[in-house]
Amino acid sequence: SLIWETGIISKRIMSWILNADIILKNSNFDFKRDFIESIIIQTNHLRKNFKYEIDHQKKIEVLTALILSGLVFKEYEGNYEYGIKELEKLTDLFFDDNGFPLTRSPSDLLNFTKYFLLIKEVIKDAQKYAPDFLENVLEKNLACLKQITTPDNSLPLFNGSIEDDLTNFYDYINHFKIKIKKTKSNAGNIHVLKNKKDTIYFEAGNPPKKSYSS
Repeated sequence: SLIWETGIISKRIMSWILNADIILKNSNFDFKRDFIESIIIQTNHLRKNFKYEIDHQKKIEVLTALILSGLVFKEYEGNYEYGIKELEKLTDLFFDDNGFPLTRSPSDLLNFTKYFLLIKEVIKDAQKYAPDFLENVLEKNLACLKQITTPDNSLPLFNGSIEDDLTNFYDYINHFKIKIKKTKSNAGNIHVLKNKKDTIYFEAGNPPKKSYSS
C-alpha cells in the first residue's frame, strides 16, 4: 500500500518526468506508452485524493507533481491550473506575513523554498509567466532563510528543525543569480545576537497552533 502513498507518488512522478530523456532513451514504443500511461494514472490519483491530504509537506509535493504534469502533457493542462490555484491557497494558509511557516520550523521553510524554486524553474522552462503570488512568497522565503542561516551554513535547531548543510543550496542560488533581499523583521520570531566570535539564536514567539505543530 505504501507505493500509493501521496508523498511517494509525488516524488516518483517528479523523478520520472524530470528524467524522462534518460528513462526513455533507446526504449521501444510499448515501454514509452506504458510509461506515459502510468504517469497519467498516478497524477489522476493524486488529484482525486488531494482534498483528503492534511500534511502540509505532502501537499506541496502533490501540487508540484500536478503542476509539472500539466506543463508536460498539454492535454492535461488542467492539472497545471488546478495546481496553481491550490498552491495559492496553501501559501495563504501556511505562511505568516513575513513568509515564515506557521509551523515555526526552519526545516519547513527550507523544504517549501526548494519546491517553490523548482515550480518557478519548470514554469519558466515551459515559457509561461510565474504567478505573482509565487514570486512574492519565494522572495519572502529566501529573505527569512538568509536571515536565520548560521555562519556555518546550517539551520538553527528550533521547532523540529534538523541539521542541514545549505552550502549547495546557496551555490544554486548564486548560480542562477537570484537576489535575496534583506528583511528588517525577525523571521519566525527567531532573534540573532552577534559579537566578534559568537552568534546566539533564541526563539521568542508563541507556540504554533495545534494544527501546525503535530
